[in-house]
Amino acid sequence: MPEQRAVIQAQERRLSVLEVQKKVENWRHKIIAHYAITSGFADFDRDNVVSLDEIEQMLEELDNILHIFTIQLLDKCFMVKGLCEHAHEDVNRLVAGLKKEAESQRSQSLA
Repeated sequence: MPEQRAVIQAQERRLSVLEVQKKVENWRHKIIAHYAITSGFADFDRDNVVSLDEIEQMLEELDNILHIFTIQLLDKCFMVKGLCEHAHEDVNRLVAGLKKEAESQRSQSLA
């Protein structure tokens, strides 16, 4: 469990340094969830404007993080019981492909 906690904390830090993440959180907390902005919306909007490039960057980061967690789950939790030998081979190929894709995504994000 401690190793998973460390991975979670590392990924939270990875997101927290993204400026776009902070802007999205501001929109969520102050506008969408709590309606906290009653005046000065123009200033808030100017300070928290989010471009499509920033949204794409955040989605790519979230996708990479998802792959990091997915590969851990595939390594630890994926079990197939009661299937014939051919089904096991197909499932093993599927899992190997998913792991390869996750590793590729992770190596690209580190580059």
